[in-house]
Amino acid sequence: MIFFPSICLFLLTAALSVRALPIAADSTSTLVARYTPNAAEIRYCIWPPNVNFCFRAYAHGDEAINAARNSFPANTLHNGKGDAFRHCYWCARMTIDMGKDVAKIFGDLHEEGDDNPAAERDMDLTNNATGRQYGEEAKRGGGSDGDKYARAFTKCKNEADLGHLRVIL
Repeated sequence: MIFFPSICLFLLTAALSVRALPIAADSTSTLVARYTPNAAEIRYCIWPPNVNFCFRAYAHGDEAINAARNSFPANTLHNGKGDAFRHCYWCARMTIDMGKDVAKIFGDLHEEGDDNPAAERDMDLTNNATGRQYGEEAKRGGGSDGDKYARAFTKCKNEADLGHLRVIL
């Protein structure tokens, strides 16, 4: 039985090396996919029951980054409105799909690490929490997952546009 966890760890490590929760390279560039798993994420993702959650979280991250790219100027995609929207929408999508508890675990784990400045971590955690709230609201509205995602997108986008999400810039 040691063989199965080893294979899972190998496959997950290979997948994580090419799939990413996209983040901004800097305040003037477009978003790039970059993922360096921290120890907490690795511990969570190598546990076989969590592997599926990790892949789904990354897929929601891809959707959130594309939405941010298409909805906000490039200079807001790191620490600005686009970045705040991305975190809000990512966590809203995860909440709709996997529940607020899993969304919180994943959002919190992603912000751990010594290389994440405190102000950025606080901004991201705040917008993650807001996204979970909006995801819960979207779920209560019923309909298909697409309908729920659309409501969450609209709520996060409007709140970012109005300056109600936390930004550093």
